[in-house]
Amino acid sequence: LLIIALIIANFVFITLEAESDYEPGSRQDKMYDRADIAFTTLFAVEVCFNLFAHFFREFVKDGWNLFDLLIAVMSVLSISITTTDLPIVSHLRILRTFRLLRVFGRLKQLRRIVMSITASLPAVIQAFTIGLMVTFIYAVIGVEYFGDDAKESFGTFSRAVYTLFAVVAFQRWIDTAGELESFDDDGIRYGP
Repeated sequence: LLIIALIIANFVFITLEAESDYEPGSRQDKMYDRADIAFTTLFAVEVCFNLFAHFFREFVKDGWNLFDLLIAVMSVLSISITTTDLPIVSHLRILRTFRLLRVFGRLKQLRRIVMSITASLPAVIQAFTIGLMVTFIYAVIGVEYFGDDAKESFGTFSRAVYTLFAVVAFQRWIDTAGELESFDDDGIRYGP
């Protein structure tokens, strides 16, 4: 329970840091850096205790333990190389936000939900693939019927796919309808 409280507190600090507009080297910057070092140290010590308590073989068998180890190692790396101006440091610091996902490994109910979502991914990917194929079919039909007259929306296959996704998301519905309104019910152009 203490680790969960630390994870949530760390996420609150990361959120506050992302929301703050402060100058590098300011008092606020130093406070967030010290908090990051403290949280990273606590999480690294916790992972080490977990590693030694479960011995190496049992520790490695659990994917959540490996995730904890990865986040701890990346956090320690991001702190240890902050003095350099390497662009990878900012990417490593972004990984700190994934500490919140450690809560899923700690609470059995959340772990069950994550495992259920993971188990449903193949079916979701299949449904997405079917939807994508239907969209591609309608994109080809759109290019054939409207490609000459509505070049901006249906001039090419990629434009037609983009237009269909935008229409489905209600982003370009009015623009697309306005571009196609000069066609009658039989698809014959009657306007300018």
